[in-house]
Amino acid sequence: MKLSTLFKIFLTIFLVFVGILLAFGETNYLLYQDYLGYLERDAVARPLYVQLNEAVLKQVPVPEGAIEFEHSSSYGHGSILEVRYKFTNASMDVIFSHYERFFTSMGWSRKLDFTDTKIYTKNTSCFKLRYYGVPDQYLVSIEHDYFKQAFTPKMPPKWFIEYHEAWETSFSGCPEYH
Repeated sequence: MKLSTLFKIFLTIFLVFVGILLAFGETNYLLYQDYLGYLERDAVARPLYVQLNEAVLKQVPVPEGAIEFEHSSSYGHGSILEVRYKFTNASMDVIFSHYERFFTSMGWSRKLDFTDTKIYTKNTSCFKLRYYGVPDQYLVSIEHDYFKQAFTPKMPPKWFIEYHEAWETSFSGCPEYH
């Protein structure tokens, strides 16, 4: 083989390789720009998730003798409202029964029924009730399915989000228990 032919082959391989790198870099850049825009739109939508969670909390009556002592929201993509209660003059069974009667009468479905945890769902809402071992205290968590809200921003590919969030991405939603 002549030297000029080898040079042409290596040059062609090199140019194809550079072209692939440039195309990958451009695609990565465009996806990253889309991701940054998504984060901005997600931050704008965050208060809407909080409002949905607070609206559910306002509808659910607190059992007699239960007193709220902590109220916070945590964020991933979407929002989880957590409210901690102390209770007096009641057992956890009485607390669970109170919520069971309410949710049953309001058309919610019970998705999980463990000794210390109950999960109720309706439409895209998820209400989790958990007795977590601290005497006379329980936790209420409320969240909504992130992907089923009209105001959820258009996302870049999920794998791209997870890659840039170190695979610790969380999207609000109710676990599926059958």
